[in-house]
Amino acid sequence: GEAPAQPELLDWLARRFINGDWSVKSLVREIALSRAYRLAAPADESPWAKVDPENHLFARAPRRRIEAESLRDSILVASGRLQLQGGGPTIQANKANDFSYEHDLLLRSVYLPALRNSMPEILETFNAADPSRTTGRRDIGTVAPQALFLLNNRFILEEARAAAARILTDGKTDEERLELASLRVLGRSPLPSEKQLASSLLASSPAGKEVEAWTTLFQAYFACIDFRYLE
Repeated sequence: GEAPAQPELLDWLARRFINGDWSVKSLVREIALSRAYRLAAPADESPWAKVDPENHLFARAPRRRIEAESLRDSILVASGRLQLQGGGPTIQANKANDFSYEHDLLLRSVYLPALRNSMPEILETFNAADPSRTTGRRDIGTVAPQALFLLNNRFILEEARAAAARILTDGKTDEERLELASLRVLGRSPLPSEKQLASSLLASSPAGKEVEAWTTLFQAYFACIDFRYLE
C-alpha cells in the first residue's frame, strides 16, 4: 500500500491510544470531537483542492453519500410522515413468509424488519447491508437504477406529494414555500439559480394544479446531488 501521508499523526494517535489504557472508545471520541473531523467539504475552487486534491492532509471533509437508511428517513422528514416512536411489533401478523413482503411502515429505518428475501426497495437500491451475511464495509455504487428509483418509484411519488401538500399549508407565498422546502430537504436556503428554475416551474403550472407542480419540485429535490451527498 501507499506510505502514510502523515506518519507523525499516526505516531501521535498510537501514543494517545496507549496512554488511554488501549481504549478504542476514548480514541474514537477524541477523533470525532477534533476540528479536522468536523470540517466541511469546501467547493472545488478552494486552494486546498489544488494543493491536496486527494485530501491526504485532512484539510477538508470528504464528500460522501448518505446511507440508505438516512436517505429514506430524510425523505419521510421532508414529507412530514416520519413516525418517531420506537419499539413494538413491526412484522405484519398475516404473513407466512418474507417473499413479496410489502414494507408499509413509516417508522425510522432502524426499526424496519430486516428480511433476507424482501428488503425495502429503497434500502436495497442504495446499498444497504445484506442481512444474509456479515458486512464490514458497504458497497457505494452509483448506478442508473438509483436515478430511476428517485424519479419513478411509488414511495418517492407518494412522499413528494405529501411534502407538496404540507408545504402549501405551511407557507403563505411561493417565495416562503421555496425557502421552507429547501431548508427541509437540503438544509440550506435555495440558490438564486434554483429559485429561478423553481419559479419558472410554478409559474407554468395551470391554475388548480399547485400540488402537482410542488410534487414535481420535491421529486427534483429528492433526486439532486445536494440531497444525497454530505459536505
